[in-house]
Amino acid sequence: MKKLLMLSFVMAFVAIALPCKAATFTDDFNDGNADGWNFVNPGWSVEDGTLKQYGSGGALALFENGPFTDQTVETDFKLGFPGWAAGFSLWYQGYQNRVEVNVLANWGTININEFKDVVETTRSYPVSGLTPNTWYKLKVVANSANGEIAVYLDNVHLFTDVVSTPNRSGYTGLIINDSYERGVYFDNFSLMTSVCANPGWTCSDWNVCQGDGTQVRTCTVDPECASAVTSTPAISQSCTYTPPQCIASDWQCSDWGICKLNRTQTRTCSKTTNCEGGVAQPAITKSCRPICTLLNIINLWRQENPRLPNYGILDQLLRACQAGR
Repeated sequence: MKKLLMLSFVMAFVAIALPCKAATFTDDFNDGNADGWNFVNPGWSVEDGTLKQYGSGGALALFENGPFTDQTVETDFKLGFPGWAAGFSLWYQGYQNRVEVNVLANWGTININEFKDVVETTRSYPVSGLTPNTWYKLKVVANSANGEIAVYLDNVHLFTDVVSTPNRSGYTGLIINDSYERGVYFDNFSLMTSVCANPGWTCSDWNVCQGDGTQVRTCTVDPECASAVTSTPAISQSCTYTPPQCIASDWQCSDWGICKLNRTQTRTCSKTTNCEGGVAQPAITKSCRPICTLLNIINLWRQENPRLPNYGILDQLLRACQAGR
């Protein structure tokens, strides 16, 4: 049976929508299927409540959820022959970048195989007393921050290795070497970890589209998943800008000018924002009545004519002004 325990809820295998939360995944294979696993090699099957690899050396079964960083992973395993090896693949990013913890019963060692850009480094630690067709519990506690990998067998701490690879985020799986058609068995798989979706990033909603045809958002890294972060998600993108409708406050107008002899006064109005439609441009001309004194008539005339008017013209203008014409 497969379970995901997260924030006190028990759920079937589901996608994790939250950026980073503590979670425990388990699979005892009693449901008779391998749902939730991705078999990189053939020869895997679920038989009698166990996951079996039969006849494929170097086979890998990856747990589909992930990627993972810090993790505690456990499994029961049984070797059908002492010359075989079984264990975990950690921080798997492909065969060229991964870390393996392999129990080699025949050699009496547990090996840490570190693959960094294809280059393999192996460190061996002694272990004794392993016999075929006997169930053992393998436990690994991996710290992505400092590279420490603590290894336990039947809940006894054997050693702590430190890997140098900077690639400490990836998928977790079960791995075997050299089964020679007699089988390696796994049961009671458990993985406790932080689950990072789009590792480590939480982003706000996109802002409204700006006049230059772009919109932005902010993205922050989740400190619980800092060691698993990928490159920063996009914080700017192109968009189709639709100007808003104009409102009264989008217009700014100058003061009215003086009242001219033709009984009109004017002003200028312009938009203060990039808007379209809505409230139309305010009036820029209106009728008025000038001050009907001889001095004002002369001043108004001089603003429109370079020469002083003769007395006859001034008299006509003054009479017309006073008559309201």
